[in-house]
Order: sequence, then C-alpha cells, then structure tokens
Amino acid sequence: MASSSVPSRFRHASLRRMGCGGLFSRLLSSWTTVLALILLVGCSGSGATATYPVQGTVTYQRKPVSHGMVVFRPATGKLQTAPIGADGRYQLKVPEGTYQVAVVAPAELPDVPAGISDPLKRDVAVQYRQAKPSVPSRFGRPETSGITVEVEPSDENTIDVPLL
Repeated sequence: MASSSVPSRFRHASLRRMGCGGLFSRLLSSWTTVLALILLVGCSGSGATATYPVQGTVTYQRKPVSHGMVVFRPATGKLQTAPIGADGRYQLKVPEGTYQVAVVAPAELPDVPAGISDPLKRDVAVQYRQAKPSVPSRFGRPETSGITVEVEPSDENTIDVPLL
C-alpha cells in the first residue's frame, strides 16, 4: 500500500484497511478547496439588494385614506409594507421592479363612549358591526386590487395610489 501524505492520526483505521487512505486525503483536500472557494465568492460582495425610496399618497374617492397599510408585492421575494399616515401619505424602500399593490384599511371604529367600561355593550357592539371598511375589500389583496406599479432605480419614486 502506498504511503499517504496525511499524518496517521488523521487517517481513519477502516479506510487504511480498505486501501482508501489516499482517496480520503484527496477528497478532504478537494473538499477544503471547494469550501475555500465558496467562502471567497460568498464574501466578495455585499450580497444586499439595492433599495430605492418610494413615497406617495393613498386616496379613496379622491380623499386621503387616513390609516392602514400599503402593501407592495414583488413577483418574487418578500412583501414590503408601510403604514399610511393621517394625511394619506406612505413611504418605504424597495428594490427596483414591478409590484402589485394592495391597501389594507380596516373600518375606523367609533370611540367607546365615556362611562362604558365594556365595549361589547349592546349599543357600542352594534356600532362596531355597522362600521364600514374605509376602502372596498378588493383593494386589500395584491391579486385583486388591479394596481401594478413600477419602481425605478432612482431616489425619487413618487407613486400615488388612487383607489377608485
């Protein structure tokens, strides 16, 4: 049997018996080289996708939507969301690309009147059930909203979302 360049403490006894000591050391050497190349390539760039600011105003029937969330869904990747301010404005950062947009704006519920400790009292509960959503439910899902936008690789992406 040919002598291996791997010290005996690193050679497994069963491999030596099978005559595979040299094969094992060559595989170990190859694996170390592959691992080093993977680490070198993996560390060569930041790996982060560039993102670009997007801002705009969400309106329904030409009036600002005063609460809720705007949702940007790319063809692949994670959903991006941003809160809608009282003035209807939103802002977020996303990678460039095409997005389906949704607006989730649940009904503005009435305040519980002073003196009522249990908001489930009959009159308050009726008001809660009768509260209408701020925008139609079809706008709450990217696939049913019918809104598609394009984010450009620019620091100035103003994308207003008029819900009609």
